[in-house]
Amino acid sequence: MKIGVLIKGVIDPDDPTFILENNQRKGDKVVISTYDENALELALKLKDKDNSIEITVLTITDKDFSQGIKKSLAMGADKAIVINNSENIFLDTYSLVSIFSKVIKEENFDIVLTGFESADWSSRTIAPYLANKINYNYLTFCHFLELKDNNKILAYKIFNDDEYILEVDLPALFSITTHPNNIPRYPKVKDIMLASKKPIKNLNITDFKTLINNYIDLYKTEIVNNEIECTIIEGDTPEIKAQKLISKLKELKVI
Repeated sequence: MKIGVLIKGVIDPDDPTFILENNQRKGDKVVISTYDENALELALKLKDKDNSIEITVLTITDKDFSQGIKKSLAMGADKAIVINNSENIFLDTYSLVSIFSKVIKEENFDIVLTGFESADWSSRTIAPYLANKINYNYLTFCHFLELKDNNKILAYKIFNDDEYILEVDLPALFSITTHPNNIPRYPKVKDIMLASKKPIKNLNITDFKTLINNYIDLYKTEIVNNEIECTIIEGDTPEIKAQKLISKLKELKVI
């Protein structure tokens, strides 16, 4: 069985210092998008029970994502496919899905996993579009997977505080959310050393130019500067303060 896990490299969300350059957030530390790590952990849990399973991580990156890729291999993925977007070409959901679908069809994955949203743009569009494009069964917000046989999988998800267990025919794509069931494991020192020997297939975005057909273009991104002004209403009595507050609100045309 072959499992493909889509991972995205994002500037560390916990890094408070960053700059915008050419409509891109720039920073030193690039990490695996949070929910994609949860997705990888679920794939690894399936492999823990069946070592014949082969796990491939797949990413499109315009950053130095080498540490994130190495970490995914150290965690237990068998190989990586990296599509380098060194030209910084903006890719909307349609273009990303077109590229991913081509690779997934070539690799013939039985299961595809991805985080239910990205940690940078909070986008949730890739999974449903991709499932439709490759004609895989699709289930979202899953937190645990259990292999029933070679053609079916049990997917666990929580909705409105109720847990549902659904039987899904393969091939299938699942988007994964965070849960105590899928907290990412820490790679062992031995696995970190072995990760450098695992195969990484490097491709270039130029190999997929015929598939790039954006319906959305990125015009501008900017850091919003929210200036807050605090005014203290003075007065000898609550009534005077209230009257001054009403006058101020009228002046600001709030009331």
